[in-house]
Amino acid sequence: MSDKSEAIGQVRGTFKELLLVVRDIPDERFSEIWFGEWSTKDLLAHLASWDEFAAEDLHRVGRGHIPCLAAIKREELDRWNEFFTKLRKQWPLVQVRFESQHCHEQMMEALNALPESMFASGNAVANFCATSSAHYREHVQQIKSWYNLPLSYGRKEPDRWAGTNLSSS
Repeated sequence: MSDKSEAIGQVRGTFKELLLVVRDIPDERFSEIWFGEWSTKDLLAHLASWDEFAAEDLHRVGRGHIPCLAAIKREELDRWNEFFTKLRKQWPLVQVRFESQHCHEQMMEALNALPESMFASGNAVANFCATSSAHYREHVQQIKSWYNLPLSYGRKEPDRWAGTNLSSS
């Protein structure tokens, strides 16, 4: 398996795990505040925001330009997260689900358009993929904990889910 295939597969796999974890949560529970001032709906919107932002940045990287994400410092992340999520806080769940799927697909298309060489270990795109996967995984674990789901829940689903849009109710 190539570095590119492995990196993209990791991102796709952790996003699939997120969708599998949230698929069985009743719609009325998505708006319960439990993560600071955020709900599960807000966490999905937050992840969609970063995917949307990342998709454009990956196009920049593909053109040889500096990505905007390169300017964000770790100590500024909470402010960025607050800004991105505030814009989407009023969206209904159906829109958040759509944006989550759509923005992820845009990011995946942007990743697929990049050349194999950008995925070599240690390169920025490889690091981005690892960070993106870790970001999904972090929130998946938090959601599982909140809803008292086993840690293995959503990891090994039957192949019948392959290619299925899991974001729709």
